[in-house]
Amino acid sequence: MRKNLPAKAQELLELQRRADSLLEAENFEEAIDLLREVRDGARKEGWGTATPAYLLSFVYFRQDRLEDAFHLLLESLSQDPLNPQFHAAHQTLMQRMREVIEAKDLPPDDPRIPRYHAILAREGEATVETHLAMVRHLTATEKLDEARKLADALTVLHPEHPEVWRLHIALGGRERVESEAPELPAFVLSPPRVAKA
Repeated sequence: MRKNLPAKAQELLELQRRADSLLEAENFEEAIDLLREVRDGARKEGWGTATPAYLLSFVYFRQDRLEDAFHLLLESLSQDPLNPQFHAAHQTLMQRMREVIEAKDLPPDDPRIPRYHAILAREGEATVETHLAMVRHLTATEKLDEARKLADALTVLHPEHPEVWRLHIALGGRERVESEAPELPAFVLSPPRVAKA
C-alpha cells in the first residue's frame, strides 16, 4: 500500500481487506456491514464507490437478493462503465432473473415476476419466455386488460411462438388468430397450459 495515503483512505482500505477475508470465508452478513461502511465512508469523502458497491452486489446475488444486487451493480457500472468484470456480472444477474421468472414451478402470481420483468425489459434482456411469464402473472392476478395487451403485442413480436398464440386465444383473441394467422398449426389452437411447461 502507498505510504502517503490519507488516513481515511487507509482506514477504508483496511476495512475492505477485512471484508474480502469475510467474503472468502462466505461470512456474508459481517461482510455486508463492513462493505456498507466502506461505501458510505467513500461517499462522504467524495470518492468513487464502484468496488464496494460491486462487492455488495456480489453478496446480495449470493443471497438471492437480486433487485438489491442489480441496483448496486448499476452504481458500479455508472462509475466504471468500461470494467468487463462488472459487465459480466450484469449478464449473470440478468440470466438469473430470467431463470427465476421462467421457472416451471414458480407460481404465476409470484410478486417477483413484474419486478424482474420490468428490470429485464428496461435492460433489453427480456425474452419471449420472460414476457409469457408476465402474461401469466397478469392473468393470475386478474389484470386481464393488461394481460390481453401484452399477449396481443407478443403475437406481433413473436408470431412463430405457439405458446404466444395459446395465451392469446385463452385471453379471448380467437378472432384475430382465425383472421390473421390461419396458417398456424392446429396444435396451437388447443387449450393453453396454465403452468409453464
